[in-house]
Amino acid sequence: MSVVQMFPVLQSGFVSFMNPHLQQSIIEKNPYIDLVLNKPYLKSKNTYLYLPTVEDIYKEFMSVPTRMHSMEFRERIVKIAAKAFVDGDFGKWLMLQDYSKNTGGMHSKFLEDTIRYILTGTREYTHDSWIRMVHALPASSKLPGKSIKEVIKQYPLYEHQLSQIITSWVSHRGGYEDLLQSLFVIFGTRRQITDVANLTTY
Repeated sequence: MSVVQMFPVLQSGFVSFMNPHLQQSIIEKNPYIDLVLNKPYLKSKNTYLYLPTVEDIYKEFMSVPTRMHSMEFRERIVKIAAKAFVDGDFGKWLMLQDYSKNTGGMHSKFLEDTIRYILTGTREYTHDSWIRMVHALPASSKLPGKSIKEVIKQYPLYEHQLSQIITSWVSHRGGYEDLLQSLFVIFGTRRQITDVANLTTY
């Protein structure tokens, strides 16, 4: 008899290794959405998780961007990243994403864009776009595209330790900022999302 392993599903649609610090966000019901638009987006988000430490440091940076000049702040980002991914093998976290039924083509594109940045220091899309487009709901998770496995096979990062990945990540110009914003895309909350099939923001 096979044992089915369950993993926490994040609001981004990605999954996490077991982490006692993950929390659900409490979002008030919006009667306009319930009665007029009949859209379940906000209610659905309550069933998914986020990481408060990522949320807090991201808000801190957005409030005072100059904090990124501080080595102490940068060290906090690296420590939070190591705890967020849980396992020291970055490849295991990548392969774990294949377990999620809440990832789709948009998630694969984000991973591909992020891996490209880690390797070359360049991105195709901004994090503001990814924050709206990558989420656990059908408007993002059901889009066709490359599978997670295809992305993993395309790039040589699945055998690398997380410490190596982070070192390469932050070595690029703006690397610490990119790491923090990527952490928020993966582990942060979703209060505003985009239906990427219909280009509508809710």
